[in-house]
Amino acid sequence: MTAFKLFISHSSRLDEESADSNDPDKNSNLKLLLDIIKDIKQEYGDAIEVLVDKDKQGIPAGQDWEKRLNEWLAECHAAIILFSKRALKDSNWVKKEAAILSWRNEIETDFKLIPICIKGESTPEDLETGIFATLRIGKNQAIRHAEDSSQILNEIKQALGNKNDLEKSIKQTPFDALESVISELLIRNASSKTLEGVWQKLNDYDKPDWQPVSEVKFANALTRYLIRDSAKCFSHFQAVIDGIRPKVQKDHVEEVLGCIRSLWVDAKAAGCITSAKTHKKFLAMNGRYLPTYTCQRYTERAWPLTNLYTWVPTTYSDEIKLIEEIRAKFQRHEQLTPEECDEKINAYQRQVLILLPAMDQNGGGLLDDQRARVNLRKKYPNAIFILGTGERLPSVIAGDICLVEPELNLELEKNSKNAEVTVLEFLDDYYER
Repeated sequence: MTAFKLFISHSSRLDEESADSNDPDKNSNLKLLLDIIKDIKQEYGDAIEVLVDKDKQGIPAGQDWEKRLNEWLAECHAAIILFSKRALKDSNWVKKEAAILSWRNEIETDFKLIPICIKGESTPEDLETGIFATLRIGKNQAIRHAEDSSQILNEIKQALGNKNDLEKSIKQTPFDALESVISELLIRNASSKTLEGVWQKLNDYDKPDWQPVSEVKFANALTRYLIRDSAKCFSHFQAVIDGIRPKVQKDHVEEVLGCIRSLWVDAKAAGCITSAKTHKKFLAMNGRYLPTYTCQRYTERAWPLTNLYTWVPTTYSDEIKLIEEIRAKFQRHEQLTPEECDEKINAYQRQVLILLPAMDQNGGGLLDDQRARVNLRKKYPNAIFILGTGERLPSVIAGDICLVEPELNLELEKNSKNAEVTVLEFLDDYYER
C-alpha cells in the first residue's frame, strides 16, 4: 500500500533564546517538532510517511536538498505548517513552502493544509497579515495555542481521520498525474528494453544516483529524470526522446513537451496567480516576453494538465480602448452588444486572465491609475488582472496590487524561451530524418 505523505513545514533556525538548535532540551520548538513526528508514527505507523527536514537531517546525504524539498512539496497528500516567531518573520523557506502549499490547497479539493500556531509565538490573527494574508493561509482553520504534541495529534486526527481512513483518502496529486501521463506515453511508444537502454545511456551528472529495480518500470525512472530538475527539463527531454527508437509518435512527443515546458516557472509564483481568484487583487508581474510566451507558461504551471483558462492580452492603457480590446476576444463567433459581451465574460466557465500594460509611454498607466483599476474590477469581478511591469517589479505598490514573487529572473526567462525553441527545432529534424 502507498503511504499517505504528510509534509511538515517549519523554521529549523535557532530559537532566539537558544544556544543550540540541534539540542531538543535547549530548543523547545525542535522538541515539539520531534514529539509531533514521534506521536504521528505511534498513531499511524507505516500508514503515514512524514516528510520533514530537520536541519537537512530528513534528507539522505548526497542528495540535493532543495530539489528533494521541492519534490516533497509536490508529492505530499497533506501538510502542516508550524508557525513559530521565526517562521512568521524570518524564514523565507517557510514563506515559499506556504505559498506552494496554499497553491496546492487552491487547485486540489482533497488537499488538506493545517496551520498550527505555537502558543506564545503566533496566533491565527498573525496569519491575517503580510504574505500569509495574501495566501489566505488563515482560511484553513488554524490550531490555536498549540503547546504539546498530543493536542496537535488530536487536531491532525480530526483533519485526516484514523489509520483506516487514510488509505481511502490517498488521491493522485498533480505531480502524480504528470508522472502518470508522461510514463504512459513513454510506455506506449517503447519497449521496456528500449527504455532501459535509454536510462543506461544517460551518463550526465543530472541523472539520479539510484537505479530502478526490476519491478519498477524504467519509464517511471525516465519521467523522474525529465521533471526533477525544472531548469534542465528541455535538455533532459531532448536526451530521452533522442534515445528512443523506433521514433515516438509526434503527437505523443508534443504532449510530453506540453507537460514539462512550464516546469521552469517557480511554483511559488504560480501560486500567486491562483490565489488571485480569491483575494481579487491586481497582480504585478515582470518579464520581457509576457504576452507572447511567459504568461502562458505561468498559467500552465498554475493549473497543470488543464485548459480551464483563457488569456486576453491587451495593449491600451486608456480605459475605453482597453475594454473594447477585452470584449473583442469574446466576439469571435457571435455578434454581441457590449452588455451581452460583459455578461458572457463574467459567466465564462474558464478562468479569464487579462494581461494589462502597467505603464504607458508617457510614464502613466494602470499601475498608477487606481480609479481605472477599480472600474475594471467592478466590470469584470471574476477575472484575474495581471499588470505587465516590464523588466523589473515596482518597489512600491498600491494596496489593491500584489506582486508575483519571486521576481522573474530575466536570464532564466530568456534561456527557457530559447531552450523551448531549440527543442522544437530538434523535433523538426527528428521527424524529417
